[in-house]
Amino acid sequence: MKKNITNLFIIFLLLALTQALKAQCTKEDIKTPSSWGSAEQLEASKTLLIETKNVRELKLSLYTPKGTKIFESTSSILSPSKDVMKILDTGWDGTKLGEKLNAGFYVYTIEAECADRSTTVFKTGQIVLTIKT
Repeated sequence: MKKNITNLFIIFLLLALTQALKAQCTKEDIKTPSSWGSAEQLEASKTLLIETKNVRELKLSLYTPKGTKIFESTSSILSPSKDVMKILDTGWDGTKLGEKLNAGFYVYTIEAECADRSTTVFKTGQIVLTIKT
C-alpha cells in the first residue's frame, strides 16, 4: 500500500512539473515585426501589434536611437493561451505626442510576464518605421 501511494505521488509530481514547464514562455514566443508603417500594414491595423503566446502581461517601450522614450504601453490578457495572440491595449501609431516621426530605426524593449507567472522574459531589438504613403 505504501509503495502504491509513493508511486501515485511521483506520478502526480511529474504531471504537475510537466504542466509548469509547458506554461513557460521564451523570447521566441514574442514576435515583433522588423519594419512597420507600410500602406499594407496600415490597412490591416492602424497601430503596431505584437504577437505572443503563453504571455499574461506585456510592456512595450519604444525609443529613438538616441535613447529618448517615444512610446510605452502595457497589456494584460485575462486568459493567456498557447494560441498566438496579437496584443497591445494601445498600439504605436508611428507618432510621438501626435507628431509623425521620421522614417528610420527605432529601438524597442519588451518585458513579458509568462502565463505561469513564474518567469519574466526581456527582449530588445530594432524596428524600422517606413515612410507612410
